[in-house]
Amino acid sequence: MASDNANSDLSSQAGSLWGKTGGRENPSLWNPLVTHLADTAEVVRLIWREWLAISVQSFVCQQIQLSSQDAEVLVTWIACVHDIGKASPSFQSKVSDRSEVAASTGLRFSSHCESYSHASMGELMLKRWLVERGWNERLCYGCAAIVGGHHGINPNEEDLEKIAHRTRVDPLSSLGDEEWSNVQDELLMWAFVNTGASAAEKRLREATLPTRVQVILTATVILAEWSASN
Repeated sequence: MASDNANSDLSSQAGSLWGKTGGRENPSLWNPLVTHLADTAEVVRLIWREWLAISVQSFVCQQIQLSSQDAEVLVTWIACVHDIGKASPSFQSKVSDRSEVAASTGLRFSSHCESYSHASMGELMLKRWLVERGWNERLCYGCAAIVGGHHGINPNEEDLEKIAHRTRVDPLSSLGDEEWSNVQDELLMWAFVNTGASAAEKRLREATLPTRVQVILTATVILAEWSASN
């Protein structure tokens, strides 16, 4: 998955979303969300192959009952979707210039978008997507929890329910309407295919994901994102 052409097979809507900006020092600079996702996936792949201790790899594989190759695919895929929560009106509205570009592609925004943690929104998005694919509920929650905890703190159920409720009341102030959902699904499928997870799905669906492994994989994703962001 080369990050320099990561958005070549995505819609203009998905490609318009920002993932990182230059902040106050360079407000005009921005990095597409899809590029940041691809970068993070490649960094975590390198961490798994070259940096993570063999003993840790072996422990993870034993616990989740997957081969080292499939475990690598699993962590690479989750790293690739860690910031999927940024594909939402709540997050994209944080930078007005960029939200205007997204709006020009047909994505709608509320006049007042409430600010929610993109990690929490990402947990809800991934959980929904996996449930719809027929994955067992425990594994759905485990994978989604890694996305929800990629800033070091997992959201509680009350926070997640608040976002879900707000989406039902006013979709454009949080996760978005059907148009946004389509873009989220597009990015999730793009990551699933390009990390090799779709080819390994039959085996991945049989995995177990105990809490102790979730902690290790969350830490690995956090390290990968820090590196990719810098």
